[in-house]
Amino acid sequence: MTNDDDIQGLDADPLDWRTAQAVRAATGLEIADFARAVGVSRRTVNRWEQPAELTRGTRCTGTARVLMVLIARNPSARAALIQEATT
Repeated sequence: MTNDDDIQGLDADPLDWRTAQAVRAATGLEIADFARAVGVSRRTVNRWEQPAELTRGTRCTGTARVLMVLIARNPSARAALIQEATT
């Protein structure tokens, strides 16, 4: 796992696809497990992690962005997410 100092772009709105990818990677979870833990479809996470021109503009904004920043900046939130995904 990494800490938020290693993840660039957390202050951007919307999150860049590289940042969304880095947040998920920091959890060590596969896309399907991450999606299940945060309550979205695998397709949604895939779209967050692709350049907007490939996904017709789907971006990580609003509540999803807040959740991703929380996961990146809060080790206990990250640990809870990992536990949720693996139980």
